Amino acid sequence: MNESAPRNKYNHKKDFKNSHKNNQDLFWVLGYNIVAIPVATGAFAFLGFFLRPELCALLMSFSTVIVVINALTLKKINLNNI
Repeated sequence: MNESAPRNKYNHKKDFKNSHKNNQDLFWVLGYNIVAIPVATGAFAFLGFFLRPELCALLMSFSTVIVVINALTLKKINLNNI
């Protein structure tokens, strides 16, 4: 029983970090796409604010790259420092 206690503590920390990163990624994707999709479709053109759809697609792709990089930071979790 004593050997499994540290493993449970590590798993708890790892689960917390995973859920925190998932929340960050979800916030980034939803927030960015809520703004970028209407801009790409020209919904704000009457205000004089518009971007070319190609540029918006590039920015949305950049958003995906940021989410992937954010997820890759999970590899840097040091479970020994609890």
